[in-house]
Amino acid sequence: MTAPRPLPFARLVGPRVLLRTTTEHDAEEYVRYFRENAAHFGEWDTPDPVTLTLDWQLARLARKEEERLAGRGVDLVMTPRAEPQRLIGTIQIRNVVMRAPLFGCAIGYGIDARHEGQGLMREGVELACRWCFDALGLHRVEAGYAAKNVKSARLLERVGFIKEGVQRAYLLINGEWHDQVSTSLINDAWSQVRLQSNS
Repeated sequence: MTAPRPLPFARLVGPRVLLRTTTEHDAEEYVRYFRENAAHFGEWDTPDPVTLTLDWQLARLARKEEERLAGRGVDLVMTPRAEPQRLIGTIQIRNVVMRAPLFGCAIGYGIDARHEGQGLMREGVELACRWCFDALGLHRVEAGYAAKNVKSARLLERVGFIKEGVQRAYLLINGEWHDQVSTSLINDAWSQVRLQSNS
């Protein structure tokens, strides 16, 4: 059995935002970010108060590093280019498979309520997807969202994700079942990328 291939560290620069692999040094910023956005994120998630503690975030970041080293996933923090220490968004890359027959992953994301509606999350998601294609050599990125989440639907459509179907009563959010919409973005240049990497 082959040893797992760690995912590389990412540092991605966009016109207005930076994306980079999270580290344990981000724990305090995560606590601040989630505390300040508890009501904002609570619309689409069921928050647990324990996640708002420093100890919990440190333990979570340690688990995320284990996932990165095992090649399964990586968390990225999004910051303004002008304030690289201030966390304003997060992108999660999960279920990474870099072998036949899949070559794909799933992506999730969230942004500070004060930075919504400015196109920053779109910029971050585009950077992350391009990294998945170029750095990881993936063919497919999947994303799902609650069917009532119009903002997420518009974001993914603008990035180029295509709706594939609906999973009924898939998400339990604040005691109510929600349908989930499944979407994907395909790397049309994948064959060329793979041939170049194997030459």
